Amino acid sequence: MLLSMPAVPAIMTALIENPGGIEESSIELAEGEPGRLEEALSALMQQGLVVRHFGFVSLPPGGKALELARKIVAAFHDLKSLTETSFLIRGVLTATEYYRCLVHRDTMFAILTEDGADRDHLDKVLAAEERQGYVENVDIAYRLRGNLKEKFFPFIPHHHYDDFVYMHSRAVENGQGLLGGPAVSVVKERYLLANHPPSIAEQARHYMRANKPHILSRVRNEAFDIIWWYDRY
Repeated sequence: MLLSMPAVPAIMTALIENPGGIEESSIELAEGEPGRLEEALSALMQQGLVVRHFGFVSLPPGGKALELARKIVAAFHDLKSLTETSFLIRGVLTATEYYRCLVHRDTMFAILTEDGADRDHLDKVLAAEERQGYVENVDIAYRLRGNLKEKFFPFIPHHHYDDFVYMHSRAVENGQGLLGGPAVSVVKERYLLANHPPSIAEQARHYMRANKPHILSRVRNEAFDIIWWYDRY
Protein backbone atom coordinates (compact mmCIF):
# COMPACT_ATOMS: atom_id res chain seq x y z
CA MET A 1 0.00 0.00 0.00
CA LEU A 2 2.74 2.47 0.95
CA LEU A 3 4.68 1.76 -2.24
CA SER A 4 1.71 3.00 -4.28
CA MET A 5 1.90 6.46 -2.67
CA PRO A 6 4.51 8.78 -4.24
CA ALA A 7 4.36 11.17 -1.28
CA VAL A 8 5.70 8.55 1.16
CA PRO A 9 9.39 8.67 0.13
CA ALA A 10 9.36 12.47 0.32
CA ILE A 11 7.99 12.32 3.87
CA MET A 12 10.36 9.61 5.04
CA THR A 13 13.39 11.23 3.43
CA ALA A 14 12.60 14.49 5.21
CA LEU A 15 12.23 12.66 8.54
CA ILE A 16 15.49 10.76 8.06
CA GLU A 17 17.20 14.13 7.64
CA ASN A 18 15.27 15.56 10.62
CA PRO A 19 14.53 12.68 13.06
CA GLY A 20 13.28 15.13 15.67
CA GLY A 21 10.42 16.13 13.40
CA ILE A 22 9.35 18.85 10.98
CA GLU A 23 6.33 20.97 10.15
CA GLU A 24 4.02 19.13 7.77
CA SER A 25 3.75 22.27 5.67
CA SER A 26 7.51 22.19 4.99
CA ILE A 27 7.35 18.81 3.19
CA GLU A 28 7.73 19.38 -0.54
CA LEU A 29 6.16 16.99 -3.00
CA ALA A 30 7.29 16.67 -6.58
CA GLU A 31 3.68 16.57 -7.73
CA GLY A 32 2.65 19.42 -5.47
CA GLU A 33 -0.71 17.91 -4.48
CA PRO A 34 -1.67 18.56 -0.82
CA GLY A 35 -4.24 15.79 -0.91
CA ARG A 36 -1.54 13.23 -1.56
CA LEU A 37 0.45 14.49 1.42
CA GLU A 38 -2.50 14.07 3.77
CA GLU A 39 -3.26 10.61 2.39
CA ALA A 40 0.33 9.47 2.84
CA LEU A 41 0.67 10.93 6.35
CA SER A 42 -2.57 9.25 7.45
CA ALA A 43 -1.42 5.90 6.10
CA LEU A 44 1.99 6.20 7.76
CA MET A 45 0.38 7.16 11.08
CA GLN A 46 -2.03 4.20 10.91
CA GLN A 47 0.96 1.90 10.40
CA GLY A 48 2.71 3.44 13.42
CA LEU A 49 5.54 4.81 11.29
CA VAL A 50 5.07 8.50 12.13
CA VAL A 51 3.65 10.61 14.95
CA ARG A 52 1.53 13.67 14.15
CA HIS A 53 0.74 16.53 16.54
CA PHE A 54 -0.86 19.82 15.51
CA GLY A 55 0.79 20.05 12.10
CA PHE A 56 4.09 18.61 13.33
CA VAL A 57 5.26 15.18 12.20
CA SER A 58 8.11 13.06 13.55
CA LEU A 59 9.35 9.51 13.76
CA PRO A 60 8.34 7.45 16.81
CA PRO A 61 11.05 7.37 19.49
CA GLY A 62 13.71 4.69 19.22
CA GLY A 63 16.18 3.63 16.53
CA LYS A 64 13.81 1.07 14.99
CA ALA A 65 11.64 3.79 13.43
CA LEU A 66 14.64 5.40 11.73
CA GLU A 67 15.75 2.00 10.41
CA LEU A 68 12.28 1.34 8.97
CA ALA A 69 12.23 4.78 7.36
CA ARG A 70 15.51 4.04 5.61
CA LYS A 71 14.20 0.68 4.38
CA ILE A 72 11.07 2.31 2.97
CA VAL A 73 13.12 4.93 1.11
CA ALA A 74 15.45 2.23 -0.23
CA ALA A 75 12.46 0.21 -1.45
CA PHE A 76 11.12 3.25 -3.28
CA HIS A 77 14.47 3.92 -4.90
CA ASP A 78 14.64 0.30 -6.03
CA LEU A 79 11.09 0.44 -7.39
CA LYS A 80 11.82 3.73 -9.18
CA SER A 81 14.96 2.26 -10.72
CA LEU A 82 13.09 -0.83 -11.97
CA THR A 83 10.36 1.36 -13.46
CA GLU A 84 12.90 3.54 -15.23
CA THR A 85 14.73 0.44 -16.46
CA SER A 86 11.52 -0.87 -18.00
CA PHE A 87 11.11 2.45 -19.86
CA LEU A 88 14.70 2.17 -21.09
CA ILE A 89 14.31 -1.37 -22.42
CA ARG A 90 10.92 -0.69 -23.99
CA GLY A 91 12.22 2.57 -25.40
CA VAL A 92 15.14 0.90 -27.17
CA LEU A 93 13.05 -2.01 -28.45
CA THR A 94 10.33 0.28 -29.84
CA ALA A 95 12.56 3.19 -30.89
CA THR A 96 11.92 2.63 -34.60
CA GLU A 97 8.37 3.88 -34.36
CA TYR A 98 7.18 3.10 -37.88
CA TYR A 99 8.60 -0.41 -38.28
CA ARG A 100 9.57 -3.26 -35.97
CA CYS A 101 13.23 -3.92 -35.41
CA LEU A 102 15.21 -6.82 -33.96
CA VAL A 103 17.69 -5.52 -31.38
CA HIS A 104 20.88 -7.37 -30.51
CA ARG A 105 20.52 -8.15 -26.81
CA ASP A 106 24.13 -7.61 -25.75
CA THR A 107 24.34 -4.38 -27.74
CA MET A 108 21.27 -3.03 -25.94
CA PHE A 109 22.71 -4.00 -22.56
CA ALA A 110 26.05 -2.36 -23.43
CA ILE A 111 24.36 0.89 -24.48
CA LEU A 112 22.26 1.07 -21.33
CA THR A 113 24.95 0.06 -18.83
CA GLU A 114 27.37 2.57 -20.35
CA ASP A 115 24.68 5.17 -19.68
CA GLY A 116 24.43 4.13 -16.03
CA ALA A 117 21.70 1.46 -15.97
CA ASP A 118 22.03 -1.31 -13.38
CA ARG A 119 22.81 -4.66 -15.03
CA ASP A 120 20.87 -6.69 -12.45
CA HIS A 121 17.80 -4.53 -13.02
CA LEU A 122 18.17 -4.95 -16.78
CA ASP A 123 18.16 -8.73 -16.37
CA LYS A 124 15.12 -8.66 -14.04
CA VAL A 125 13.07 -6.31 -16.19
CA LEU A 126 13.84 -8.12 -19.44
CA ALA A 127 12.86 -11.45 -17.85
CA ALA A 128 9.56 -9.89 -16.74
CA GLU A 129 8.95 -8.48 -20.22
CA GLU A 130 9.52 -11.94 -21.71
CA ARG A 131 7.12 -13.58 -19.23
CA GLN A 132 4.42 -11.08 -20.15
CA GLY A 133 4.90 -11.80 -23.84
CA TYR A 134 6.12 -8.30 -24.61
CA VAL A 135 9.50 -9.48 -25.87
CA GLU A 136 10.31 -12.36 -28.21
CA ASN A 137 13.77 -13.97 -28.33
CA VAL A 138 15.23 -14.66 -31.76
CA ASP A 139 18.54 -16.48 -32.24
CA ILE A 140 20.40 -15.83 -35.49
CA ALA A 141 23.28 -18.08 -36.61
CA TYR A 142 26.59 -16.65 -37.75
CA ARG A 143 29.53 -18.43 -39.28
CA LEU A 144 32.85 -18.62 -37.50
CA ARG A 145 36.04 -19.46 -39.39
CA GLY A 146 38.89 -19.89 -36.96
CA ASN A 147 38.70 -16.90 -34.65
CA LEU A 148 37.03 -14.68 -37.23
CA LYS A 149 33.27 -14.24 -36.86
CA GLU A 150 30.97 -12.66 -39.39
CA LYS A 151 30.10 -9.08 -38.58
CA PHE A 152 26.66 -8.86 -37.01
CA PHE A 153 24.34 -5.92 -37.19
CA PRO A 154 23.14 -4.53 -33.84
CA PHE A 155 19.71 -3.68 -35.28
CA ILE A 156 17.83 -5.60 -37.98
CA PRO A 157 14.62 -4.14 -39.45
CA HIS A 158 12.06 -6.92 -39.24
CA HIS A 159 10.97 -6.46 -42.84
CA HIS A 160 14.55 -7.34 -43.87
CA TYR A 161 14.80 -10.34 -41.55
CA ASP A 162 14.43 -12.95 -44.32
CA ASP A 163 17.04 -11.18 -46.46
CA PHE A 164 19.40 -11.01 -43.51
CA VAL A 165 19.07 -14.66 -42.54
CA TYR A 166 19.50 -15.77 -46.15
CA MET A 167 22.61 -13.67 -46.63
CA HIS A 168 24.30 -14.54 -43.36
CA SER A 169 23.20 -18.09 -42.66
CA ARG A 170 22.71 -19.71 -46.07
CA ALA A 171 26.19 -21.25 -46.04
CA VAL A 172 25.63 -23.04 -42.75
CA GLU A 173 24.09 -26.48 -42.85
CA ASN A 174 24.86 -28.96 -40.09
CA GLY A 175 28.19 -27.25 -39.51
CA GLN A 176 29.33 -27.71 -43.12
CA GLY A 177 29.80 -25.14 -45.85
CA LEU A 178 27.56 -25.62 -48.84
CA LEU A 179 28.82 -26.70 -52.24
CA GLY A 180 31.59 -28.71 -50.66
CA GLY A 181 33.15 -25.71 -48.97
CA PRO A 182 35.17 -25.91 -45.78
CA ALA A 183 33.53 -26.77 -42.48
CA VAL A 184 32.55 -23.82 -40.37
CA SER A 185 31.60 -23.35 -36.76
CA VAL A 186 28.27 -21.80 -35.95
CA VAL A 187 27.64 -19.24 -33.24
CA LYS A 188 24.28 -17.77 -32.33
CA GLU A 189 23.53 -14.21 -31.35
CA ARG A 190 20.42 -13.38 -29.33
CA TYR A 191 18.10 -10.72 -30.72
CA LEU A 192 14.97 -9.25 -29.15
CA LEU A 193 11.75 -8.37 -30.94
CA ALA A 194 9.17 -6.16 -29.20
CA ASN A 195 5.46 -6.99 -29.07
CA HIS A 196 4.29 -4.09 -26.89
CA PRO A 197 0.84 -2.56 -27.33
CA PRO A 198 0.99 0.88 -29.00
CA SER A 199 0.12 2.74 -25.79
CA ILE A 200 2.97 1.11 -23.84
CA ALA A 201 5.44 1.66 -26.69
CA GLU A 202 4.53 5.34 -26.98
CA GLN A 203 4.83 5.80 -23.21
CA ALA A 204 8.37 4.42 -23.36
CA ARG A 205 9.33 6.57 -26.35
CA HIS A 206 7.96 9.63 -24.53
CA TYR A 207 10.22 8.80 -21.58
CA MET A 208 13.21 8.36 -23.89
CA ARG A 209 12.56 11.64 -25.72
CA ALA A 210 12.44 13.46 -22.39
CA ASN A 211 15.31 11.70 -20.62
CA LYS A 212 17.49 9.74 -23.08
CA PRO A 213 17.17 11.37 -26.51
CA HIS A 214 20.76 10.42 -27.42
CA ILE A 215 19.95 6.71 -27.04
CA LEU A 216 16.72 7.03 -28.98
CA SER A 217 18.53 8.82 -31.82
CA ARG A 218 21.34 6.28 -31.89
CA VAL A 219 19.00 3.31 -32.28
CA ARG A 220 16.93 5.03 -34.95
CA ASN A 221 19.95 6.22 -36.92
CA GLU A 222 21.77 2.90 -36.87
CA ALA A 223 18.63 0.98 -37.82
CA PHE A 224 17.97 3.40 -40.68
CA ASP A 225 21.57 2.99 -41.88
CA ILE A 226 20.99 -0.76 -42.12
CA ILE A 227 17.80 -0.25 -44.13
CA TRP A 228 19.76 2.04 -46.45
CA TRP A 229 22.49 -0.61 -46.77
CA TYR A 230 20.01 -3.37 -47.67
CA ASP A 231 18.06 -1.22 -50.10
CA ARG A 232 21.28 -0.18 -51.79
CA TYR A 233 22.73 -3.65 -52.18
